[in-house]
Amino acid sequence: MSELKNISKAYYINLDRDRKRRLYMERSLPFRAERFSAFDGLNTKMATKERNLFKLNPPKNSKRFLRWKGKLKGEQKGLIISHYQLWKQLVADKEATNYFILEDDAVFKKTFVQEWNNHYARNMPNDYLVIFPGGISLKRYFKHDKFTKQFNKYYKTIRKNKVDGDYGKPRRYCHVNTQSYIINKAAAIMLCTMAEKHGFHASIEDYMLQVFAGGVDLKFSKLHKSPTRIYHTDPQMVFQLDEINNFLHQTIRTNQLLLDYPYDS
Repeated sequence: MSELKNISKAYYINLDRDRKRRLYMERSLPFRAERFSAFDGLNTKMATKERNLFKLNPPKNSKRFLRWKGKLKGEQKGLIISHYQLWKQLVADKEATNYFILEDDAVFKKTFVQEWNNHYARNMPNDYLVIFPGGISLKRYFKHDKFTKQFNKYYKTIRKNKVDGDYGKPRRYCHVNTQSYIINKAAAIMLCTMAEKHGFHASIEDYMLQVFAGGVDLKFSKLHKSPTRIYHTDPQMVFQLDEINNFLHQTIRTNQLLLDYPYDS
């Protein structure tokens, strides 16, 4: 099994009861990644320490925090706890500087390992907190330039935009999901600190992005310059299984990406 350069460890999150997805990941993963047993938010009773993560303590300047507050379902809470547990593990992991975290519906470009090791690993931004090699929905993919600007040949960073703005005000924000991301230890500390101080107020992807964009604690975000330290690979190299299947079963008209793109599904 192949190894990824500049990645300390890779994990994919999978429910114990979802053997189908586990089998899919075991067969399709093009590199070495360890299975991480997901917290089952539907069938597992949360302990006090987990329940406390969802008790909200808004910061003093809480307009944005409360604005993006969402009502979380059991499965959403389970996914949040699973990601949080991996962040905590990374913080305590003396052997690792970063983790590549995956959900069990990730679909990789067939040449992902080769391209990562030959190009992307060698050109990683020095100041990154999180790198998203995927996560942008295919419906939004062709609008990617409205959210991002070129950092180097292989990476883009977030530009100020109104498309994912704050009620008409531009900000450095681009919505992505959490099916694949590379997170360093500094980012894991930031996310855990904010969760333990203020609570999880939104879905896992919204929470992560709001922390970095200043939607939880604006001063904290500015202090760490986090809005400018979130990167996307160029092009996107990881997609979601259901999304790929849905698009491939539809009539492909303008999406040339799907006509030319080799998927490892």
